[in-house]
Amino acid sequence: MITIVSGPPCSGKNTYVKNHRKKGDVVWDFDKIHSALTDEETHNHIEQVRKYIFSMRETFYNDLQAKKDIRVWILNSSPIRSVRSELAKRLDANIVYIKRSKEDCLRVAENERPKEWKSYIENYFERLEEIDLNENANIIEVKSLKDINNTPTEGMREEARKGLEWRKEYGRGGTQTGVSRARDIINGDLSISSIKRMFSFFSRHENNKAKHYSAKENDGGPTAWRIAWALWGGNAGFSWSKKKVKEIAREEENRMKVGTMINDGIELPLYDSIKEAELQAQELGGSGYHEHTMDGETYYMPFENHEQAKEVMSKVNDNMYKKEDEEEEDEDRALTGAVKKGLQKKAEDHNEKVGKKNISWNAKVTSAKLGKVFNRGIGAYKTNPGSVRPSVKSPEQWAYARVNSFLYAMEKGKFRSGKHDTDLLPSNHPVKKSMKEEKSYIMENKEIRLYRAEYQVTKDEDKDEKRVSGYAALFDTDSRDLGFRETISPDAFDGRLDDNVILTFNHDPNLILDRNMGGTLKLSVDERGLRYDATLPNTTTGNDVAELMKRGLLYESSFAFTVEEDDWSKDGDITRREIKKIGRLVDVSIVGVGAYANTDVALRSKEAFETEATIEETPQVEEVEQKVEESFDDSKLNLLSNELKLKKRI
Repeated sequence: MITIVSGPPCSGKNTYVKNHRKKGDVVWDFDKIHSALTDEETHNHIEQVRKYIFSMRETFYNDLQAKKDIRVWILNSSPIRSVRSELAKRLDANIVYIKRSKEDCLRVAENERPKEWKSYIENYFERLEEIDLNENANIIEVKSLKDINNTPTEGMREEARKGLEWRKEYGRGGTQTGVSRARDIINGDLSISSIKRMFSFFSRHENNKAKHYSAKENDGGPTAWRIAWALWGGNAGFSWSKKKVKEIAREEENRMKVGTMINDGIELPLYDSIKEAELQAQELGGSGYHEHTMDGETYYMPFENHEQAKEVMSKVNDNMYKKEDEEEEDEDRALTGAVKKGLQKKAEDHNEKVGKKNISWNAKVTSAKLGKVFNRGIGAYKTNPGSVRPSVKSPEQWAYARVNSFLYAMEKGKFRSGKHDTDLLPSNHPVKKSMKEEKSYIMENKEIRLYRAEYQVTKDEDKDEKRVSGYAALFDTDSRDLGFRETISPDAFDGRLDDNVILTFNHDPNLILDRNMGGTLKLSVDERGLRYDATLPNTTTGNDVAELMKRGLLYESSFAFTVEEDDWSKDGDITRREIKKIGRLVDVSIVGVGAYANTDVALRSKEAFETEATIEETPQVEEVEQKVEESFDDSKLNLLSNELKLKKRI
């Protein structure tokens, strides 16, 4: 029995083999063989040694073709489908594919691997050919619940803001928990447990909707029920949480699965206990289980026989992957008949136009997709009026302009001006590719600096909000010793305050405190430096940061950035760097004691500068020899002179 365990670097292939191998099994593991040959740590590869291991591997494969009475595990990290299938065919082997997201693999690499492994992972996913459903492979998907997209819709944010305004104006509706949930929605800070509680809240109170949703109190304002409903995200929040709870349940159920068998293009779940298989069969309207033996291990599949499992799971697969109009997010702004008709006409005209062109990406659209763009335009008009041109007189006019801009980008491969709705673009669209490259560039070139400067935490009693302000960067001020001294020019942030910037705790993107797009974060430049002003969210992180800052336990701010232009110089023994222009402002952050500055990129630049300076300052060989000769001649003359003086005295 030969099993090829394939998947990206850091996906968990080794762990899978460790959990399934038996005594006497043979494991081909490139990393461990490399370590045995070089005495290096397991994941530190020496390029010159790789070719010898590849040669050994070829001999090993040839021997396996002749000897098949042993159990062998082969760890394989090739992203190319043909490599997997041809190797499986050559060795008459099974394939187990460990499926894990690039982000997860990069997180593992950051914590457990040398830095060059990041490039291995990036390269793997750039070249990856996904597992073919027609391949008889056992797919093990490693996916955590935190991978579920928990970003609230704009309709939810609008409802939450409305609920807070109503509660302040009329003094009724909801509890402090509801207020906290509204702020979480506005700040995009929803945990898995919060999503479950949202769905529970809506389910409990839905039966009173007909009575209270449109009713008015004596003062003309909405009912307390309606205000509470809005605080939790309104109809948009109910629809969204209902979908997310299903997605969470599916992922929680998937985590109990040991894998998936692909048979006739149908994904069939495998469990390591009879109970779990029977429970899944019951949930799907059936009963029983049947066994499958793979790699010498027995697994359990729902339903009494394989054909019944295929029949039911085929329907489940179809429902899971359908892209019906009702699956589009309800943003609580139903399109009128006239708008639907107009968008349908736009979609038809656009599709006919692009269908005649040779475009490398899928440039066609559906009316449902244009409906989503339209609804977002309505939301942007109401929540971000600063972005609306003065000539636009209504939200519908702005929404149609947004639709036209999106259609232009779908056809031309670029936006006329600012990008929007990029999540709706096809994956191979030029804008999507450019964004991916930009993200990769930022990851490669991001630097972090820390400054100790005064900050202020205040509380607005009227709005029940905590605000924080401080400086993330200081101008014309020497940095701490970074291996060099650094200053930032007052013009360095020109044009960068409009970047999409988040305020975080300790530069952790999972601990967002505020943002400048859609949030309350304000960035400005004065004579001192880059200033930030923000409202701290009523979340665990937000409250903890406020309390720690009040106590003086947090007293440093920081910012992450890339450099477009800098200037290096020597000041005696000190190497100096002036940052003249920031290329991209990534985030500003409140940081704890022990946080560090990321200077890897700058140190590479410094090394290049000092190497160049050394070359320029080093005299030519002939000049050195001449100086030595001159020095020698002067010394000899001095000795002779002293000798003559001594003789005269005698």
